[in-house]
Amino acid sequence: VQLLDGWNKEREAKGEARIDMGIGINKGKVCIGNMGAANHLNYTVIGFNVNLAARLCSVASAREVIVSKSVQEDIEVQNQYMFEERKAQLKGIAGETTIYKVLGCKKNS
Repeated sequence: VQLLDGWNKEREAKGEARIDMGIGINKGKVCIGNMGAANHLNYTVIGFNVNLAARLCSVASAREVIVSKSVQEDIEVQNQYMFEERKAQLKGIAGETTIYKVLGCKKNS
């Protein structure tokens, strides 16, 4: 987000439009590889964890980073970042899902 802010300042100085986006991050097992017909293969990634990442992106507002529970529970991630827990209804996923907004980096002690 900080890099995006800097890039937008450069763009605005040149009279170009800002680019704002939300970021969704998930981790987990996926299926990856060439898929499709022999004459038309596409290298792609599929699976629930890919879909969850896409849904997190769709609920993230501009300049917001949203992570899944599997990312937030990683001890290395917890040691580096602060989070705000939220509940969200994600398309294609039954019931509410716990998600986490990244509030910022923790200060080194």
